[in-house]
Amino acid sequence: MIDVRAGARIRQDFSATSDGAFRIGAYQAPERGSFCGPDIAQTAAYGWQRSGDALSLETRQDECADRDSILSGEWRLRRAGRSKPPVAARPGAGSSRGG
Repeated sequence: MIDVRAGARIRQDFSATSDGAFRIGAYQAPERGSFCGPDIAQTAAYGWQRSGDALSLETRQDECADRDSILSGEWRLRRAGRSKPPVAARPGAGSSRGG
């Protein structure tokens, strides 16, 4: 995950399956960035569902409140321009969550 405005980059292993499971694994470089400290579990489980250009992530198990508050909710595909690839954007990021 990269937050361009904050200059933060957090790398974690993850997997998503066609039945709606999204699992987050270990940090790839915790010394460079992480959501929560070493006392909080690195792993997490979410459910996902796609409808049109919307992707909804629902927390199933995540002890890290920072990561949970960023990931859970509704995400929409936003096309940044014809020459750029599509990017994910949360409408109203920093305000109320969708979903």
